Amino acid sequence: MEDLNKAADVLLSGGTVIFPTDTVLGLGAHALKKDAIEKIYEIKGRDRNKPINILISDIDKLDYITEPLTETEEKLANYWWPGPLTLVLRLKESKKNLYNFVKNDGTIGVRIPNNEKTRELIRKAGGIVATTSVNYSGEPPAVKIDDISEEIKQKVDYLVDFKDFSIKKPSTVIRVEGDKIDILRPGALEVEDLNRALKKS
Repeated sequence: MEDLNKAADVLLSGGTVIFPTDTVLGLGAHALKKDAIEKIYEIKGRDRNKPINILISDIDKLDYITEPLTETEEKLANYWWPGPLTLVLRLKESKKNLYNFVKNDGTIGVRIPNNEKTRELIRKAGGIVATTSVNYSGEPPAVKIDDISEEIKQKVDYLVDFKDFSIKKPSTVIRVEGDKIDILRPGALEVEDLNRALKKS
């Protein structure tokens, strides 16, 4: 618990933290701390035009960030959250100027990780953490601490290791247009996994 409290304090104070999720390791920052977001881009050597997704602790956090889910989005979220599905959702108009790392069309990728310690960390940090994979842009994401380069470790403010099992694949990122699912990034979930959620009434 001490690690969680320390990591949350670092996030709340505008620092960057590496932490395990249920997929691959995450590099996170408080979503409203613009300097910390910029540091993530700097650490990764990431193109500033590429957005960063967010992890939320609980589904009720969506009420603060995005427009209401469509029926299809709701089915997918109810079935796969917590889990390895990132939904690209529409930001509320009032939030578009608060986050400086979203897509140009005003959408943002959102996920609830299936790891209670990760969710507890996010809760302690306010319930919403901007998170991306731990790697230099273009390289494979780190799935364990030993995968992280020493250069990245030295640039990050805090590192916490739960030593919990992960599925070692990034989340599947999708956008829903009407009833159509557009897979933007393949990952842990296959098309049949997504269809299974939609068939469940």
